[in-house]
Amino acid sequence: MAPRSVPAQPAALLPRGRWRRAGKRPRTDRYQAKGERDVRTREALTIRDVAWLRRTRTCIVGAALCVLALQGGAAASTVSPCATGDLALSAGAPISPATGEHGLILRLTNHAKRSCTLFGYPGVSFYWRHRLLPFRSVWGGRYGTNGKPRTVRLHPSERASFIVAKSRCDVGVVRTATQVRVYAPNTTKQLRLRLHAGQGVSDISYCRAFHGPNPADPGNTLSVSPVSRASYP
Repeated sequence: MAPRSVPAQPAALLPRGRWRRAGKRPRTDRYQAKGERDVRTREALTIRDVAWLRRTRTCIVGAALCVLALQGGAAASTVSPCATGDLALSAGAPISPATGEHGLILRLTNHAKRSCTLFGYPGVSFYWRHRLLPFRSVWGGRYGTNGKPRTVRLHPSERASFIVAKSRCDVGVVRTATQVRVYAPNTTKQLRLRLHAGQGVSDISYCRAFHGPNPADPGNTLSVSPVSRASYP
């Protein structure tokens, strides 16, 4: 009797062992492992992206705050100089003079609605009945006027002061000033203030000249201080 033949089986139904080499993982296992790796990779990337976004957001917020701080500092530091129209001129309290000194404290008040700055020496001239008294002026020098100029920031209603001082008249008085005109530092328009004679050491008088080898009287030289916040006596 002839042996019974076994029908051929499709390759898909054959056992896996016939199609695997020894020591190799089946294809389904390999695909499954690759899928697991992809999932883990995506999770790692997501964690890294979140961390990166947090760091970026922190940097952006920090940079924005820095920019705002710089802009605020720049705005605070760019206060414009005081214009003549921002200021009012007035006389301060009588001075406590040194020996032989006559002088006057003058004040510049900011009556504008904005802050402004003053720096340097004012220009000062004295008049008698609208006639200029020809004093010689120097910046700094005697009688406490030799301070160093500093920037003075004036908020609305704040004021700065300066001193005008000179020696007394030893030979005699020609005229006593009845008006002072002031140019605030870095301005080109005058501020005017009426003065009253007979104020003693606060009188600014033009002196008679000497008759001799030195005709110039030291009482005809004005020493002008820089503007300051100092509270003069």
